[in-house]
Amino acid sequence: MRIAVVGARLAGSYASLLLSQIGHEVFLFDGSTEKEKPCGGGVTSKALLRMPWFHENSVPHSEIRRMRMIAADGSMADLPLKHPMHIFSRSRLDSSLREASIRAGARFIPERTARCLQHRGVWLLSTAKGEYEADFLIGADGATSTVRACTIGRFAARDLSLAVGFYLPGAYHTDTVITVFQQEGFRGYLWSFPRVDHSSVGILRWLPETRSAELRRRVSGFIAEHYPEAGGEKR
Repeated sequence: MRIAVVGARLAGSYASLLLSQIGHEVFLFDGSTEKEKPCGGGVTSKALLRMPWFHENSVPHSEIRRMRMIAADGSMADLPLKHPMHIFSRSRLDSSLREASIRAGARFIPERTARCLQHRGVWLLSTAKGEYEADFLIGADGATSTVRACTIGRFAARDLSLAVGFYLPGAYHTDTVITVFQQEGFRGYLWSFPRVDHSSVGILRWLPETRSAELRRRVSGFIAEHYPEAGGEKR
């Protein structure tokens, strides 16, 4: 079966790997694979057990043994994890899985999918450089998904959140994930994920209630208070 997978991040690349391993002809599309992302990269202990690829391949990661929850009033609780979770750089993890899927036989097409439609039982996909056909289509291309737009329509604003994040070079609280809850009525939270060579600090909120400038102000204040050793260095 010819299968088109749109989106070559974690979900799309892993799906392409598994499908290629069992003999399907896989086309993997993505025109922006090299970008780091401030969110995500965490793999729980249950996922690590169910995904043998992580044990068969060595990708640099931070091993998380504690979660710290901070309330809006500053009170906090530390929760030890019985089984550690791993946090990866998104760009490293995504590229490692994408390369594994290519070795397994997937054809990687580094182009953005501009359009897809189904005609007489066949999916037709268009990029700036060509057109492709597939028997089955998988959309793994995020909140602004082209596949979703072509099939059931884009998400409404009420179904989305807005996120803003920064990278802090260096190592901070290397075994702890921090989650900070905001004041009552704020539908969202702030996070701090320790990765191998940087910490990812960001915030998200329900889209209809916020603007990016407000989120930047909140996360910058958190960094200034909790990471004074960063000296204002963030990117």
